[in-house]
Amino acid sequence: MSFLALTAHGDRAELYSDTWSYSRTVRVLDTTTKIEPILHLDMAIAILGDHEAAVTWKRMIGLTNATTMDQLNDVTPEYARQMWASLPELGEREEVTFVHVGWSHRSASFTATTFSSRFDFVPRPVVGLFVYPAPIGVRPSGIELAGMAERLVGDTGQDTLERFAGFPAMLPPATTDGWVDLAMRARLDRACASQATQMKVLLGGKLQRTVLHRGRVEQSVVHTFDDRVNRPEFQAVVAGTMHPRGQIQDCTCGSGKTYRDCCIQTYIDAPCWCGSDKSMSDCCALPLDDVLLTAHRKDVP
Repeated sequence: MSFLALTAHGDRAELYSDTWSYSRTVRVLDTTTKIEPILHLDMAIAILGDHEAAVTWKRMIGLTNATTMDQLNDVTPEYARQMWASLPELGEREEVTFVHVGWSHRSASFTATTFSSRFDFVPRPVVGLFVYPAPIGVRPSGIELAGMAERLVGDTGQDTLERFAGFPAMLPPATTDGWVDLAMRARLDRACASQATQMKVLLGGKLQRTVLHRGRVEQSVVHTFDDRVNRPEFQAVVAGTMHPRGQIQDCTCGSGKTYRDCCIQTYIDAPCWCGSDKSMSDCCALPLDDVLLTAHRKDVP
């Protein structure tokens, strides 16, 4: 998962996304463009979650023979369910959400619709602001709240769920600076959160802006996150992950040892969290020399 915020109404739609792409354990961290215009349909697609499903769905769109976004939305549930069922299992599959944003001839307006595996790809129209992950103080989307309800356990988890569900809905920002501020809040509140909160969602790289008009798309970079590997903000983001920088940081349990030499050791011989058929020690928990070498390279993340 990563950052996506958007609004669609009237004669335009506006979308913002970060550019980080990472493996399940964050051992591999890369960059990509996540908002993909489809000009012949007067729309764009953004995808949150499972990478293989995202790549497959982008290929399948052409097979639908849709000539408008409305037609694509009509057939998406059936095609998406078939696609989802056909994907090979690799450990615990990550959820996926397709977001279609563009001109609706039926509504005579720009609209946005989500199709989530969590809801069997039933179309859910977006009203007002959609933001994932929601920063503290902003009510999350129904998709995110459903995920929180499954993930958060115990009294503390229930308190967190009720607190986020009680936040008010936020109006879409009126300026680009307002959208940048929203992304920065999500970065600090969610990406920098401790793994123990179960609310951590990584985001970073660049913040890309996409504006859709009828027959025209504008794309630009409006912000660059501070991803310098020696800076406290980046270290907070990767803390508790299998990213090389995360592995050599002090363990969050407070033992004084590195994460790799402390809590990771509990699972070192268990199947790797990435879903491979290897043990942790033979997969994402690299030998210490390799971890140190990779973590201190200047071109990492």
